[in-house]
Parts: sequence; structure tokens; C-alpha cells
Amino acid sequence: MKILKAIILGLIQGITEFLPISSSGHLIIAERIMGLSNDLVFSLFLHLATLLAVIMHYYEDIIFIIKNPQSKLAKSFYASLLPTMILAFLFKSIIEENVLVNYIGFFFVLTSIIIFVPRITNRRANFGLGVKTGIITGIAQGLACFPGISRSGATVTTAVMCGTERKDAVKLSFLCSIPIII
Repeated sequence: MKILKAIILGLIQGITEFLPISSSGHLIIAERIMGLSNDLVFSLFLHLATLLAVIMHYYEDIIFIIKNPQSKLAKSFYASLLPTMILAFLFKSIIEENVLVNYIGFFFVLTSIIIFVPRITNRRANFGLGVKTGIITGIAQGLACFPGISRSGATVTTAVMCGTERKDAVKLSFLCSIPIII
């Protein structure tokens, strides 16, 4: 892979990973435009960089969760893991076969709906941080394994719809990304 193409893909990953748009979907489109095939090693390095950025930014929160497993944030985090793992396992073969790559446009539109419909309806549950929010957020994260669905957009929107403050929803979303990226 030429250095310029690697820089472009790195920039796309770096910019889109932290926005409510699908980094994986945008990387796939960029790779196709540049005539590249999916380079597993390069992809691993992109995700490693993302993982390191999240860990560095949320280091204190990670320590807090470890030291305070009964806190609302910790309960939400731990509760999100099981539904995410179950859905990722169920959809693993479909995703690995790249069958859904041809539907990225559909999943981009679905991400838009996930993000904007709750804003229009303005309805929210009153769970706040906790086990219920963690489970529902974990389901959203598991469904976001499809290329074109924004993981952060789906999880932040879900947590906010559960009654979590936006700042805490963003924190939960990125903390939940750590096991998935690993």
C-alpha cells in the first residue's frame, strides 16, 4: 500500500471514528475508490490506534470502573458486554463474508434514522445509567457491527433515549468500544 493511501485511510479512520458516522463504512468506500483490497494488518493497526486513543482519553474512567464495580457507569458498562457479544457472534459469519458491503448506503441511511428520529419524537425513558441502559446500549452496539451503521451514533443515541445525560452517554459509548475493538 502506498504511503499516501495509508495516510488517507488513517485520516478517514481518525476523523470518522469519533463522529456519529460509520468509520468502517467510510473506509470500505475509500478503499474501493482507491482500488485497494481490505488489508487485514493495516486494518488492525488502524483499530489499535483508535483503541489507544480511547484508552488514553478515558483512562481515569477505566480506573474508576475497575475500582467501583457497583457504580452506575460500571453497571452500564458490564451490562452492555453480553448483548454485544451475543449479537456479534450471531452476525459474525455474515459480516466476515462481506455480504453486506453492497448495502453500505442502506446502513448509512439507517444510521441517520437512528440518530434523528429520537430527536424528532423527543421521547425518552428515565433509566439513566445502570443495567437497563447497559443492556439496551449493548444491543445497539451489537447491531452496529454492520458496515455503515455508526457504533458511536447508535450507542450514544440509545443511551440518551434511556435517559442518560449526553456527556455520560458519550463516555459509556467509548468505554464500551474498548472490548469490541480488542
